[in-house]
Amino acid sequence: MSRPVFTIVAASLLLSGSALSGAQTPGADPRITRADSLYNAKNLSSAAALYDEIAKGGPMTPRAFYRAAAAHALLGHTDPAFTYLDKAITAGFRNLKILGADSSFTSIRGDARYAALEQRLKDAFTPCVKNPDAHKFDFWVGEWNVTTPAGQPAGSSSVQKILGDCVVFENWTDGQGGQGKSLNAFNSQLGQWQQFWTDQYGTVTEYRQSDWMGPTLRYTATGVGPQGVPMLIHMMFTPLDANTVRQFGETSTDGGKTWAMSFDLMYHRKK
Repeated sequence: MSRPVFTIVAASLLLSGSALSGAQTPGADPRITRADSLYNAKNLSSAAALYDEIAKGGPMTPRAFYRAAAAHALLGHTDPAFTYLDKAITAGFRNLKILGADSSFTSIRGDARYAALEQRLKDAFTPCVKNPDAHKFDFWVGEWNVTTPAGQPAGSSSVQKILGDCVVFENWTDGQGGQGKSLNAFNSQLGQWQQFWTDQYGTVTEYRQSDWMGPTLRYTATGVGPQGVPMLIHMMFTPLDANTVRQFGETSTDGGKTWAMSFDLMYHRKK
């Protein structure tokens, strides 16, 4: 339904196969280029020794940590291999597919630490799966018939979890067949849920702030009312039971002193 939000953030460092063999990160220790050359030439002992020397002096890139782990694993140095894989994940390595297909680590896959490391990599790749804050709005996920409080049809909505459980994605259809969509996500940097709304009528609203009032998620946005008057916008979601969610909107043109209802909708879970 028409309403407002933010810039959904989610940036994580995904290393593809080309990233593992591409140009060095600007500002990185220039010795890493030499270590990489030794690694590519299969001079594993010298490469591992140089990676070790670089690591003692400060942080390395995720790729350098990964290659240090591979060199040590190929040399049969199990403990250093795990140490460097751990450091690679901490530094931003996220590609479980690359790790699983890399024969460099065949010798350590039978070690119990490898399964634990794989799980850590999965958790790092999809951090929202185990984050309770990312699931607090899950009560809105489902297939819904939407009515007014009096029971008059108002539309329908399909609400899904996407992007590794990080985003609550709504597909809204109003009573006239008009469509809208919203992206909702918990911004861990701000500690708040945010929503970006847009529809086929050209409406765009950004709810950059939110708070919880008991079970109710209240979004807040700013807009422009009649005659260009600045306007505050509230949109609230309240789970009434397992199969019913109330969505209530209100606006204020006096800085929040008084509020006027803009919509009141009841979401009924489809059987």
